[in-house]
Amino acid sequence: MKMNIFAQAKSLSPVTLAAALEYQDNMEKMRLQVDQELSKQPDILDLIGGSLIEMMKENHRCHVSFMATVFRLNTYSLLPKIIVWVYRSYHNHGFNYSYFPVELLAWQKAVSSRLSAAAAAEINRIYQWMIDSHLDFIQLAESDSYATFSSTFDGHKPMQIFLTHMLNNNYRASLEMAVETVHSVESLAAFYQEVMTPVLYEIGRLWEDGEISAVQEHMATAISMRIMSAMYGGFVVGETTKGKAVVTSAPSEYHDVGARMVSDLLEMDGWQVDYLGANSPAADLLALLRQDPPFLLGLSVVMPFNMAEVQRLIDTIRKQSELKAVKILIGGPALTMEPGLWRKIGADGYAVEAGQAVQLARQWWEERTGK
Repeated sequence: MKMNIFAQAKSLSPVTLAAALEYQDNMEKMRLQVDQELSKQPDILDLIGGSLIEMMKENHRCHVSFMATVFRLNTYSLLPKIIVWVYRSYHNHGFNYSYFPVELLAWQKAVSSRLSAAAAAEINRIYQWMIDSHLDFIQLAESDSYATFSSTFDGHKPMQIFLTHMLNNNYRASLEMAVETVHSVESLAAFYQEVMTPVLYEIGRLWEDGEISAVQEHMATAISMRIMSAMYGGFVVGETTKGKAVVTSAPSEYHDVGARMVSDLLEMDGWQVDYLGANSPAADLLALLRQDPPFLLGLSVVMPFNMAEVQRLIDTIRKQSELKAVKILIGGPALTMEPGLWRKIGADGYAVEAGQAVQLARQWWEERTGK
């Protein structure tokens, strides 16, 4: 394996803004073309290991959105990190590694047929690097020493007990543990940061490695949401002392545990909070913001594939005169892989975890109001 695969990615010559925008404007057409070509592939069921065709199409949707982000923001260092995650995750859920170069060749064809010759030449140079690096990606995907997402899960007793309860779909035991641990807003924030969040990251890793099913992952997420609802009910929300905050997962982002954590802790800190949940459509979110502009917009982004959607949303918000004063705070694992990525996207700040998000929001409020 070329140990400098990450250095190679960083040194790739970026495509021009014109090529990046052309790629972005033709995302849907290219995706449909790749879907059709791969679906007609005679050996497609062998390539995807008998998995559902819909799982393959979801990969294509994520791929084109992620690549649009890379091209638009010049974040080429993300390429090997996310590609290795995709190789590992999909292979552990049945896909043959041979699927990926076939897929990438289909993307090259789609780029050539949908983009201008000049833009296609720039874009396909990056795709060719990805094809040429196929064996390197496999070796990293098979390596036990490489992890795409950093985690604070260290296996200490509370984490391990909570993980066991979650994997056993034992909501009652999970809730009892939370109730025994949490006695104040501060201890609630600590429980979120020191137990629940690392355990959910570990569950994500177990799914990535094929050790648990998607259903088990979904059950753990559902238990987390039920626990947060129960814990929220145990605290009397006092008088609103700060401004309005709108908190949601980004468009196309279906993971909303982090957003819910931030929402609850903000409300307990005296904010008037509108919590919108997962996958808020950009147009509807913009309409809500314009109707009653908040002080703060919190956006959660778990999957890097959704970064292009977030950037387009923030760009649109910045162009609205009535929304220029809105502070935009983003967070989520997707932001941890590229230092300063939140700045490139156009946000005002980034928080690693829910407690830090509340602290930053409070700081902004005090700076603006002096209270």
